[in-house]
Amino acid sequence: MNMELLSHISKSLGRTVQDPSNQKDDHNTRSRKFIGNLTDSLVEYFKRNEGNSIVGFSKGSPYNNEFGLNEFMFDIHICRYDFTESSIHAIKIPFIVEPILQLESEFAESNRESIKDFSKLVVGKAKYKIMILPNSMKNNEVDNYLKPQSPIAKYIHEELYAVFIPHPRNWGKFTEDVKNIKYYKFSNDNWEQC
Repeated sequence: MNMELLSHISKSLGRTVQDPSNQKDDHNTRSRKFIGNLTDSLVEYFKRNEGNSIVGFSKGSPYNNEFGLNEFMFDIHICRYDFTESSIHAIKIPFIVEPILQLESEFAESNRESIKDFSKLVVGKAKYKIMILPNSMKNNEVDNYLKPQSPIAKYIHEELYAVFIPHPRNWGKFTEDVKNIKYYKFSNDNWEQC
């Protein structure tokens, strides 16, 4: 994965933080808005690079309606899709051809909660997997978050990234801290900062 793709995280965070309604939102609402912005940004990125038959699922995403879903297994799931026809009325029905990107986010500042979400990435088949975590545990991401995730990461054979962003509770105060985003890639059984 190149940094162009990862840059959609910081751009989406910036859009979310700069939204004037962000001041009155609680951190769960802020997080949902961020996931929505990021889904839209990733769908556009993959449509430009891989063609128009791309769909992105996340809670509240308009892409869910065509499939009749609220969320498709992950916080964000970017997929290639196609259509088949129903046997009686020849109605077009969409189906997933290939998962491209699977993303989970967890802001609970708890290893137990982040490990639950991280474990979901093991079962997916997408080429790209991303875990977004808060960079608020004394900024020692490797020891506080990534070391406990490493035994799980070894079972993920696709490209795996961990991204640390400020906790949503801090997004109402647009500060330089919002730009404090760190990217790590799991490679050769180690986390390396990108």
